[in-house]
Amino acid sequence: MRYLNKNNLFTMSTGVRIEDNVVTAYNDLKLKHDSRYLVLGMDDDDKPKNVVLKEAGKKENGDFTYESLLEKIKTECPTVPRYIVFDFAYKTDDGDRNKIVFIAWIPDRAKVKHKMVYAGTQSEVKKKLNGLQIEIQGTDFSEIDEQTILAKCLSYK
Repeated sequence: MRYLNKNNLFTMSTGVRIEDNVVTAYNDLKLKHDSRYLVLGMDDDDKPKNVVLKEAGKKENGDFTYESLLEKIKTECPTVPRYIVFDFAYKTDDGDRNKIVFIAWIPDRAKVKHKMVYAGTQSEVKKKLNGLQIEIQGTDFSEIDEQTILAKCLSYK
């Protein structure tokens, strides 16, 4: 459920809103393909008010793979929820393909409050990021490994 706040901005029932630069960065990734991934999070994990862009991985780092991103998440936020958008490239018998993958990384080891805020905000984030093709829910690294993502992409119709 969304509510109109005193600044005439739509906020979610969690009270968190999505910053405009998140949508802009996503549209640039989707349309211009200038980024390989986006990492989104709350502006303050203990008193969240906004979903913000934490990091955008630019395409000029051509050798950056999904496994590299996964290692980065394992190192930098193993117990902190994040939303991750990745331009996932893979090969099929028909040639090279790519899908825009949305990962809701809400680890089991995260604080309960953080889990609730991220879970309560997730559907609105996905609505704002129009055109997501694959969605993955991850509470453990085995749920977001490269083979899982690839299997989802191959089964996408």
